[in-house]
Amino acid sequence: MAIGNIGALIVANILYNTAIKRLDLSSNGTSDSGIAVISEWFKKNQTLQELDMSRNEIVAEGANKIAEIIQVNTTLEKLNFSYCCIPDDGILTICNCLKSNKTLKELSLSHIKVYSKGANKIAEVIHVNTTLEKLDFSFCCIPDDELGMIYNCLKNNKTLQDFNLSHNETYSKGYNKIAEAMQVNMTLKKLDISFCGIPDEGIAIICNSLKSNKTLRILNLSHNKIYSKGANKIAEVIQVNTTLKKLDISYCCILDDEIVTISNYVKKNNALQELDMSHNKICIEGARKIAEVIRVNVTLKELNVSYCNIPDDGVVVIKESCKSNRMLRAIVF
Repeated sequence: MAIGNIGALIVANILYNTAIKRLDLSSNGTSDSGIAVISEWFKKNQTLQELDMSRNEIVAEGANKIAEIIQVNTTLEKLNFSYCCIPDDGILTICNCLKSNKTLKELSLSHIKVYSKGANKIAEVIHVNTTLEKLDFSFCCIPDDELGMIYNCLKNNKTLQDFNLSHNETYSKGYNKIAEAMQVNMTLKKLDISFCGIPDEGIAIICNSLKSNKTLRILNLSHNKIYSKGANKIAEVIQVNTTLKKLDISYCCILDDEIVTISNYVKKNNALQELDMSHNKICIEGARKIAEVIRVNVTLKELNVSYCNIPDDGVVVIKESCKSNRMLRAIVF
């Protein structure tokens, strides 16, 4: 139900209740004037920890009020302002205050267009903020040059653990800076760069840097283009990386020869627990290698090879191999 601006005034009065820790005001038709009313309460509140204001009509003045909340509130740990049409100047204002914030741990500004000024400030936040652990800037149309700056600052960040920059077109500057960051960053555990249009060469460069990475646990590369170079580097990562637990390479146009190459190294891997290779092309040789993986790998718990057009005899081989596996909890094909 939409509460609108009058409802915002009611909410502001109700929220003098000091027991409330989490508040969801998403999709309520709250505009800048409603944000102004609620923000005065938020600035004084000392108990609220989570606030979801996504899918509201927040523009310039509302963004200023959000910035004021971030600047003075000392208890909020999680903020969601995705789908709020905040302009680039508003992103700039919000991020300026995030540089000195000491309590916020999670922030989502996804599905908001971020241009040069906003992206520069995001990079500054990542460079100096010491508490943020999770950032979501997916679907933000961030240009490649600015993505490069953001990833460059990730090299020195000591707190961020979960970073979602999916659905942003990533070209040469972007993927080279991702690789540099993954080589030296020691805290990031989850990275989502799916739907970024990263070419095969970019996937190869990123994966090459992951061979020496000791902290990343979850990597989503789905909906990018992976051919021979990229697949070979993924195979090398699987061969030597000892910390990656979950890998998603679905919808990547991977062909059977590359599936064989990757599967060869999954057999010997002792860390990977979840692997999604769905929506690629698997023929009989690929199916046989997957069957070998299932027979000999002792750590893999979930495997998805659905929608890969596996031939019937390949499905039979995979099913037969499952009989001897005691670790696999789920296989989808």
